[in-house]
Amino acid sequence: MLIRHLKFFVTLAEEQHFGRAAERCNVTQPTLSHAIRKLEDELNLGLIVRGHRFLALTPEGEKVLHWGRQILADYDSLHDDLTGRDSGGLTGRLRLGIIPAAMPAASILTEAFVARHPRAEIELRSMSSRSIQKGLDNFEIDGGMTYLDNEPLQHVRCFPPYPSITSLPAAAATSLPDGPA
Repeated sequence: MLIRHLKFFVTLAEEQHFGRAAERCNVTQPTLSHAIRKLEDELNLGLIVRGHRFLALTPEGEKVLHWGRQILADYDSLHDDLTGRDSGGLTGRLRLGIIPAAMPAASILTEAFVARHPRAEIELRSMSSRSIQKGLDNFEIDGGMTYLDNEPLQHVRCFPPYPSITSLPAAAATSLPDGPA
């Protein structure tokens, strides 16, 4: 299986149109169609319901789409890791989905990453918690920052961004400046 064929298939599933998918992949429509047929032959499965145009993915095609996105994300990560190892830091783009209320805290979390990997880019996307879940599921983002109390996400590992201060020792509280509470 060629990575290129998998990229063509995922792009076709996203575009749901052979011509637009071919244009996005910078190939002709017959080249795209031939590559997807080869992928179907290799897997011995029909992945697409075809008519005179793209109609839908088969149930097997939906499974291949899920796995394909994961494989392509891993492939991109491998490429970025190997490229970064030679250049003294990671390169590429870190895509983060962040709820609007947490956007000001994003710089606190990304500052150390940027200092350590100056050639890498960080793309911050303002998203709802549900959009973050969908973006993670579809490998459209690499991580997210959201509140988990009201809308817990599924199939993710959660890390607190920084420890919460739940109480202050009495000595510290007495040294705080006076001001409105």
